[in-house]
Amino acid sequence: MECSMENKEFHLMKIKFMKKFFLKSFLVGLLVLILGYVFASLLFHSYAVMLASMYGLSKTDYAFIFVLLFGIWKILIIQFALVPYIVMVLIEKHIKEYHMHKPEQTPEG
Repeated sequence: MECSMENKEFHLMKIKFMKKFFLKSFLVGLLVLILGYVFASLLFHSYAVMLASMYGLSKTDYAFIFVLLFGIWKILIIQFALVPYIVMVLIEKHIKEYHMHKPEQTPEG
């Protein structure tokens, strides 16, 4: 079943919206990750002292948790924002390339 041109344009518009959404969510997540890393690095010693007094964690344990949490955060940002953005770019390219051409008029003669 062939979709009409208006329907294809509507789907293309939805894909463009989703592409913008995933790009913005990736950029916001990356910005928050960078800011969180900078502030956590600046306050590393005071947090380590606080956690040592509250939970008995050593500085190396806190450093391990710090690296682990930021690593997981980075993976989540890539998996749930960057990968969908790349997929939307590829889908948009595919639709424009293979589905948005108008049927050619064949001369009858």
